[in-house]
Amino acid sequence: MRKLAILLIAVVISISASAQDSLNVSIVGSLYDDHTIYDVALVDHYAYLADGELGLRVVDVSDPSEPVEVLAYETQGDLRNIKILDGYAYAAISNYGMIILDVSSPINPVVVGFYPFPFVVNDIAVSDGYVFIDRGSRVIIVDVTDLSNPVAVAIFDPGDTYAYVAGIDVADNYLYVTGGGNEWPHAYYYLWILDVSDPSSPDEVASYQTQHGMGPLRVVDDFVYATYEWEDQIIGGIYIFNVSNPNEPSIIGSFEVPFRPYNIEVEGDYVYLVRYSGELNIYHVLFLSAITEVGYYDTAGRAYSVAVNGNYAYVADYYHFSIFDCSDATGGGINPQYINISLSTPNPLIVPRGGSFQYEIMVTSNLPSPRRVDFWTYVTLPNDWTYGPLQRINNVPMTPTTVIGPVNLGLDIPQNAFLGEYTFHLQAGAFPNVVAGEDEFPFEVVAATGTNGSPSTDWSAWGLDQLQSQSIAQNSYVEAWPNTFSLSESYPNPFNAATTLTVNLPETSELSVTVYNISGQQVAELANSSYTAGTHRFTFDASGLASGLYLVRATVPGELNAVQKLVLTK
Repeated sequence: MRKLAILLIAVVISISASAQDSLNVSIVGSLYDDHTIYDVALVDHYAYLADGELGLRVVDVSDPSEPVEVLAYETQGDLRNIKILDGYAYAAISNYGMIILDVSSPINPVVVGFYPFPFVVNDIAVSDGYVFIDRGSRVIIVDVTDLSNPVAVAIFDPGDTYAYVAGIDVADNYLYVTGGGNEWPHAYYYLWILDVSDPSSPDEVASYQTQHGMGPLRVVDDFVYATYEWEDQIIGGIYIFNVSNPNEPSIIGSFEVPFRPYNIEVEGDYVYLVRYSGELNIYHVLFLSAITEVGYYDTAGRAYSVAVNGNYAYVADYYHFSIFDCSDATGGGINPQYINISLSTPNPLIVPRGGSFQYEIMVTSNLPSPRRVDFWTYVTLPNDWTYGPLQRINNVPMTPTTVIGPVNLGLDIPQNAFLGEYTFHLQAGAFPNVVAGEDEFPFEVVAATGTNGSPSTDWSAWGLDQLQSQSIAQNSYVEAWPNTFSLSESYPNPFNAATTLTVNLPETSELSVTVYNISGQQVAELANSSYTAGTHRFTFDASGLASGLYLVRATVPGELNAVQKLVLTK
């Protein structure tokens, strides 16, 4: 390993966006060489590239339109993965080992540690003092608290001969692992969550089985965004998990894309996907359960990895390191407000203990497509604590042109309320995690004087139900949306070879549709994921099964548990 005396020749190119298949994304700068660039990591205004057999390259991207290579550092073997944390680079070289470099001076890196391994590496994740290495069949946990002497302290093994690991990420003392197995006759796919507060003794606290095989993932705040693919690897998508309680993960959204995602990055409300065939795709995640494609660019090579900083996406694109301006796709980093809420009250608003007040609301939709929206209210108390929801109404049907209001609503103040300054909040979105619109106003609670009639003994908000009735009144076709959970009669039935099953969901739900034979053995799983409100159809292909009676079960936790008989005749 040594620093090359002469930097590789790099060509800065300018490509017109009009020459490429693109939407709201333009290329602003690129470097080219004849080695495969597999991974990219960003720190400050430097991009660190895992450049295969060449090794580590460092590029100054302070001007995205003119990237300048400042270092080429030769490594032994095929450098596939690079992560940076606290001034150190962790570079994974397949069938060789992991080099740890001090990159506090990006143009003069210094090797401070090395951990050998004789296997291919899919990815690495880094946290304080530890590196997690995805070697395909298991995860190796390496203690790097002493950078000069990395030591493997534990292994996570999915559990059987046929199991594999497909993606890893680490956040807040938890390791998130995607993978599964292919033991005949069924494949199985999981998200595993491990408590690694003591990395030498990882504790699996949860696992979540999915319908499709998952790959690379990213953990952002309380959410896991995991790529998935169908078995034919032609199409795929994203599962979105709520992991606010890592012991009880749940899928709160999913969406399908017409390609196999190769890697993923998440920045704010935007998901960036790259695919091996060469394309950068950007999606705005609406309510964490519905998405809109807002931009794409057909890249020059095979897109392996993407990193994002502000309005720019940096793509490891085979023989190219390309920089894309995505501001037209992401609105310059300003997330749109899909539900505009305007609250009107007297100013100042002063209310005695035990009293009440009214306010007026106007709601305007900017939704890109029809969907159901939750509305809820809460207050911030004088001690800055929050209390609520005071009132909540779920599944208000809204279209891109819905306008509700003005509507008068009210709030009763308890007679024992704290004296002082409050803030009233009204939010819309998907309760409680996703806010697509909000407004607020201040009010003051003062001591009561005289009698207030029948003073309230608790917080009581009222009037939100008017939003539901007004929205339905102006959107008559909303009546066609499902308003109950149900499994409709399959057609045809009896059937020969295939039949269609229909499930109606009035709201986004976790849906499972499974088919059993008369002995109670599962013969098909048609759904096991989160589905948005609407009517969903599934085809049961029984061409490989014997004639006879079968049972299909559709379940939504707490809402639906329906069983239907199917008769297969051949």
